[in-house]
Amino acid sequence: MSEDLFIVKGTVSVTFESECQRCFKNTDINLNLEIKVSVKDKKYQNLDKKGSLEVHYQDVDNFAIDTLIVEEIHLNYPSIVNCCGPDNNDEISDVDLKKIKPFKKIRDLIK
Repeated sequence: MSEDLFIVKGTVSVTFESECQRCFKNTDINLNLEIKVSVKDKKYQNLDKKGSLEVHYQDVDNFAIDTLIVEEIHLNYPSIVNCCGPDNNDEISDVDLKKIKPFKKIRDLIK
């Protein structure tokens, strides 16, 4: 490591209440995130090549952990909220829920 690179590791567990886009019932969205990213000063953004970790470029003198957490939540929040199956039968599998996270595949490629 250098004094210009910081590693952020941790877990974030959060639950949101949102409306199902099929039946319009309120449903809980549970996110359990394992975060492991590096934070580097934004002055290096155009100079760095892709590394093994996901890099967030921020002004490290004014680093705000809440901004990083909010960004991670936005990246992992499902684009489609469903609590029921296509026929409003209240059955949706975990496999179906994983299919509606649009940025997950991109994030997995970066890791």
